[in-house]
Order: sequence, then C-alpha cells, then structure tokens
Amino acid sequence: MTVALSTARTVLQMSVWQDWLFSMAYVYPRSDEEQQVTELVMTLFRMLLHHAIKYEYGGWRVWIDTLAILHSKVLPLFSFQLAVMLAPLVRHRICSLEVTRSNFGMRLQ
Repeated sequence: MTVALSTARTVLQMSVWQDWLFSMAYVYPRSDEEQQVTELVMTLFRMLLHHAIKYEYGGWRVWIDTLAILHSKVLPLFSFQLAVMLAPLVRHRICSLEVTRSNFGMRLQ
C-alpha cells in the first residue's frame, strides 16, 4: 500500500499531469477501443483525485485544477460541435431575416 501511495503522490506532484491524462482520453469516443481507453483514463483520474483529497494537504485544489483543465479541453470541442449542429438553423434564420428586411424596406419606399 505504501508503494501505491508514494506513486500517487509522485504523479500528483508532476506538472500538468491532468493535461497529460486528458490527452489520452477521447471526449467523444467513436469505437469500443476508444471507449475502453477513456474509461481507463477516468479510472486513473478517480484514483488520483481520491488520493489527493483524502491524503494530501490541500488536495481539494487538485480537484479544482482538474475541473478547470477539463473545462478548457472540452469547451472548444463542444462549441465547435454545437456550431456545426446549429449552422443550418442559423443559416435559415438569417435568410428569413433578410427576406423580412427586404419586405420591410419595400414597404417603406
């Protein structure tokens, strides 16, 4: 057990270890292999964060840092996917606004 505790402590002391782990996971897994890799990475996160909160002084800060790094990784991907999904709706809305403006402009003239 002491070997596992010292290993966890060593990993937690590494600079940007969360970034390194997140880079191995898939935000949107497309296959079973990618899903398994992501589950293993999340298991490692669970173990390391549990150790940090339970055994390390100020371990809650590790949790906060991890959430911030996760947010910075996922938000651009989510924003891009949302933009792709909403693009047809936005195009349709802009076209209908242009038709409305042109009709409104005709009424004024």
